[in-house]
Amino acid sequence: MVVFFSFVLSCQGYEEAQMGNKGFAKYEKKEEVAKEEKEEVKIDEGLEVPATEEAIAKEEPIPETKPAIVGAGSKPANKSTINAGAGLEPASTIEMSWQEVLTPLLGPSGRMNLDGNILKVELKNQNPLSENQFAVHLLGLANKAYELNPPFKIIMVEGWSVDATKISARIYLADVKEFLDQRISQPELIRRFGIEVRETVTSLKAKIKVFRAQGNFEESRINLKKWLALEPHSVMALSLLGNVNRDDKKYWDAIDAYKKIIEINSNSLFAFHNLGFCYAKVGAYDEAAKAYGQALSLYPKGIFLIKQLAETYARLGDFNGAMVWINKGREVEAHSDFWLIEGNLYRDQKKYQEAKLAYQKAMEMAPTDPKILFNLILVELENKAYEDAKKHYADLKQKEATYASELAVVSLFKEAPVDQPPSVKKDIPVVPAPAPEATPESSSDGVLEETHAY
Repeated sequence: MVVFFSFVLSCQGYEEAQMGNKGFAKYEKKEEVAKEEKEEVKIDEGLEVPATEEAIAKEEPIPETKPAIVGAGSKPANKSTINAGAGLEPASTIEMSWQEVLTPLLGPSGRMNLDGNILKVELKNQNPLSENQFAVHLLGLANKAYELNPPFKIIMVEGWSVDATKISARIYLADVKEFLDQRISQPELIRRFGIEVRETVTSLKAKIKVFRAQGNFEESRINLKKWLALEPHSVMALSLLGNVNRDDKKYWDAIDAYKKIIEINSNSLFAFHNLGFCYAKVGAYDEAAKAYGQALSLYPKGIFLIKQLAETYARLGDFNGAMVWINKGREVEAHSDFWLIEGNLYRDQKKYQEAKLAYQKAMEMAPTDPKILFNLILVELENKAYEDAKKHYADLKQKEATYASELAVVSLFKEAPVDQPPSVKKDIPVVPAPAPEATPESSSDGVLEETHAY
C-alpha cells in the first residue's frame, strides 16, 4: 500500500519562526470536493478498509536522542561528500543543492513544486505510519532540513496514519535549533510539532463497516454524522444513516434521512421505497401509500412494492383498494403472498371461510412458509375449528418454533380438553414483511437489492 505525505516548506522570516506554534496560522490544505456519488448504493458491502495483510511497521517508542551534527554557532553544511570507492579516484566533494538532497527522500514517484516561497513536496512511503512513527519521521526530517541551511524556515507535513486518518504537523526550524542547542528536550520539540490526527471519508467508511457488522447503531450514527460534516450532500452517507436508523427502529430519524435523499434526487427509488416502509412502521399509512406509489412509478414491475401497497391499503381498512393491488400483483407474478394478504383481509372482516380458502391456496404455492400456517391457525381458532388448529399447530412447531411460541399461551395447545373452549391471545401479531433494501433490481424473493458498492 502506497501512502502519501505532503511536505510544505515555507520561506517565512526567522523572526516570525521564533514566535513558536501559536504565532503562526495553521496551514490548511484545500481539497477538491469529490464528484457526487451515484445515488443507488450498496449499503452492506464494499466499504474500503485499509489492507491489513500488507506489512505495516510496528509501532516503536520515540528514543531520546542527543542533539547531533549542528550545535550553537556552527554553520550547517550544504555539501555532500561521495566516496568514489576502492580502486577509483580519491573521494571527491560534490556540491549539491538542497533540492538534490531532498529528492531521494521522496520515493520513486515523489514530486516537488516550488511556488514562490513555498516548496510543496509529495513523499511516497511504502507503509502507513502510526502517530509515534510519524513523530520519529519528523525528527529525522527536521534534523536533515536544518543541516541544509535551506531558504525556508517552516516545514508543513501532512500524511496518512494506519487507519487512513489524516495526520499533520509543522516543523519550525527555530525550534529545531533550540533543540540542537539543548535548550528544549525532544518531547518538547515533538509537542511543538503539533501533530494532529483528523478523520477522512476513507477512515470513516472503514469504521462504519465494522460498527454495522457488530450491530453497533450508536457508533455507526456518530461516524456517519462525521462523514456528512465532510460531505453534506453525500447520498451514500445519507442512505447509510437512513438504514442504520431504520434498523434501530428510529423510524422518524430514518424518514428525515430518506427525505434529504429525495431533495437531492427526486427519482430515488431507494429513498421512496424505504420511506414508505418507515411511514408504515409509525402508522402513517396514507404517507406510506404515497411513498410506495412514487416508488412503483419508478419501477412498475416491482412485485415487492405491489405487495406492500396491498398491505398498506389493508391496514387502512380499504378492502377494495387492497384487492385492486392484489389483482395487479397477480398479473405480474402469481405469488403466495397475495393469497396471504387476501386471507388477512377476509379474516379482518370475520369472513373466516373465505380467509381459510385463501390461506389454503397460499399454502399450495408455498407449503414451507410458516407465516401462512400461523395465520391459518388464527382463523381456525376464531372459527372454533379446534381439531384443525391443533393439527396445524403441531406442524408449525416442526417448521418454525419461533412462530409457534406466539401461540403457546392458547389453552388448547396446552393439552386442554377438546370440549373446553380455549382462551385465545387477542393481540397475536401477523408476521410482518421484511424491511426493504431498495433499488431497481429485484431478487428472487422480491426484496429490492442495492447495486452499487460504497
